[in-house]
Amino acid sequence: MGYSSKGRKPIERASKIAHVEIIKNPNVQAYIDQCIIPSAPDSLFLEPYLTILDNVDTSEVSAVIAIDGGFTETFVREEYPSASITFFTFGPLLFELSDLRSLDCKRFIAPEDLARLKKIERYSLVIPTKGIRHKDQTSLSATIRRTIYDFFIKEHGEGEKLIDSLQWFLFRRWMRKQDNNYEETIAHCPYNCGHDNITFKYGDPTNKKCPGCNQPIYLTDTFRLHERIDEELGAGGIISYLMTMLEQLILVHLFHDILEHLKPSLMRNILFIKDGPLAFFGLVAPLYKPMRELISHLLSQFV
Repeated sequence: MGYSSKGRKPIERASKIAHVEIIKNPNVQAYIDQCIIPSAPDSLFLEPYLTILDNVDTSEVSAVIAIDGGFTETFVREEYPSASITFFTFGPLLFELSDLRSLDCKRFIAPEDLARLKKIERYSLVIPTKGIRHKDQTSLSATIRRTIYDFFIKEHGEGEKLIDSLQWFLFRRWMRKQDNNYEETIAHCPYNCGHDNITFKYGDPTNKKCPGCNQPIYLTDTFRLHERIDEELGAGGIISYLMTMLEQLILVHLFHDILEHLKPSLMRNILFIKDGPLAFFGLVAPLYKPMRELISHLLSQFV
């Protein structure tokens, strides 16, 4: 791959113009002819899955909570760029619709006008991505598992912990008739000691010892993110899954806070908006089950 310092493209380090010829290469064409390539679905195929929504009465909505986040991966030392961390920042933003409407009446928007849009809280999380481990942990995987668990048990705001909302969510504590039979099972010990089926139930400590190797197991291990961490290649494969999951669980945390600690009827007055998909992907996909059950419950109670 050549490098150029002059000519028509003096700042192009490596020319990619020849890449467009790849698809025209006879070998490539011959190989593609032997493959099954997905095609775009016909519009008629989608019709059975489309639903026309009824008009929604928004007269009771007086506030909006918007949730968004992002992450950045960076190296720790310039002289050792392969050792990296990822910094997450995300959280909800609350604003009253009356404040938003008042901005429409202003010819110019001053900073003090925007100050009325009040942040509830910003969450931040740092995890090692590659080439780093905590001094008290034996591996990158163990470090990340402990870091995520510590984030959930940390107090946010007025003594609130995300781990409490996670328990409320996983064990369906929003149900009127409490069912203590719900459980979360870690299929395999994250330390690969050979012990299987480590189970958590509501009321259990959120961390326990593996019966096989006596190493710590956390309730947050139910996310199964450790299954995608490679000690050599790093944890880049879990970053997007972790970001989407955290945004979703912040939404769950808000539901929990309103229903259990504030006033349940407030659910009718708040419009929740989340940037991005509402699905759980990859390893954390099983979380869709309690989420669907929770949303169905909320719809039955407040719509």
